[in-house]
Amino acid sequence: MKWRKFLVVVICIFVLMSLFAGCGSKQSSTNGEKTSEPEKKQEESTPVESPKEPVKLHVLTWRNEDAEVFAKLNKMFEDSNPNIKIDMQITTSDTAEYYSILKTRIMGQQDLDIFSVHPGSYLNEYANSSMQDITGTPVTKDIMPSMLEAGSVGGKVYAIPQAQNSTLIFYNKKIFEKYNLTPPKTWAEFLNIIDTLNANNVAPMSVGMADTWTTIWLFDNVQGGLTDDVKIFEKLGKEVQFTDPEFADVFKGLQELGKHNFTQKDAIGTKYEASLALFAQEKTAMLDTGTWSVGGLKQQNPDLQMGFFAMPSPNDKITVQITPAQAFGIYNKSKNPDEAMKYLEFLFSKEALEIYGNETGQLVTRTDVTLSVPELNEVSAVLSQVKTVPQLRLYSPNTKIDGDILPAASVKAILGEDVDKIISEAQAQLEQVINE
Repeated sequence: MKWRKFLVVVICIFVLMSLFAGCGSKQSSTNGEKTSEPEKKQEESTPVESPKEPVKLHVLTWRNEDAEVFAKLNKMFEDSNPNIKIDMQITTSDTAEYYSILKTRIMGQQDLDIFSVHPGSYLNEYANSSMQDITGTPVTKDIMPSMLEAGSVGGKVYAIPQAQNSTLIFYNKKIFEKYNLTPPKTWAEFLNIIDTLNANNVAPMSVGMADTWTTIWLFDNVQGGLTDDVKIFEKLGKEVQFTDPEFADVFKGLQELGKHNFTQKDAIGTKYEASLALFAQEKTAMLDTGTWSVGGLKQQNPDLQMGFFAMPSPNDKITVQITPAQAFGIYNKSKNPDEAMKYLEFLFSKEALEIYGNETGQLVTRTDVTLSVPELNEVSAVLSQVKTVPQLRLYSPNTKIDGDILPAASVKAILGEDVDKIISEAQAQLEQVINE
């Protein structure tokens, strides 16, 4: 009997040992013991997901003078959105160069998500074919209605202007005070300022005629008071021609300015950026440019004391044209439309526009933004005292008119060529582009 009891005890011990051994082999490493070989192989065979690559947004715009502020804004956006990276190409402000690059991007189906256009004829050209309709989206909520209108075609919003500007005459306050000069109220007073400066060996005005497109602002300033028809460009080639007084008288005014030697020496060989530098360095008394240049001039010379006035037209009327600046929209073939919209919403947020407006010295397009640039208060004061209208060229029927024909004709007038010949050639070019 004893040996039977002993045998039962041995069998029980053996069974218990087997059970403990089985449990031990199934314990996981979370209990501090080694994982069994089968489980280890299973874990090794489980694939590990690699982190997703950030989305890269390709943005194209001009105004290389804004490169620093855009770098700052883009970093802010990327810090808040680590899954999105901004690849921004900023060209010069040369209109022909910019649109050549844009067309190459679009026609070559290169990477593009967001790009800028000039409101008006350029927007008309790209809106339906290359831009996403953003009507009613949150990004449009706090934008000035007039600026949404400027970014619209056929009642649909395709782009939003980042700033609004006006072309004025900037003047050096110290130079004007030295020669007892005050902002002119008539055409004759303006010519007298030019003559006085020349008599004292002071270069009257910086003009970068090597970039012929800059002369379009002189054209705008002279034309402002010569017409009351804000849709005159819309009628061009139909009811109105270049040979009509509304245009012929502008070229006569530019020719008269040329006869009074209103520019610095070698204006025809001076680029736009160099013309800004001449004024910033106080080597010229005046500068014909837009309010978009305020910030850049102050960066070049923080001590520059500049004022602003609206140029009288040859008939002594004063009208300032208000111009919406570069307008951003989304490429309708963007591979990343959701991320592009997110960036657009950031770019037109109150915080971003306050930074942009204050650092570039421009009036922006939200109604709730506060700017701290003293010069902009002076600009606002000037504009409050004169008649203002939307930029007339916004309604030009073809981009070649204000991009090529008018600048070239303006240069010829300033250099003293015969006005009848100028307008005859311009009219022939107008008929050609309209019939294309």
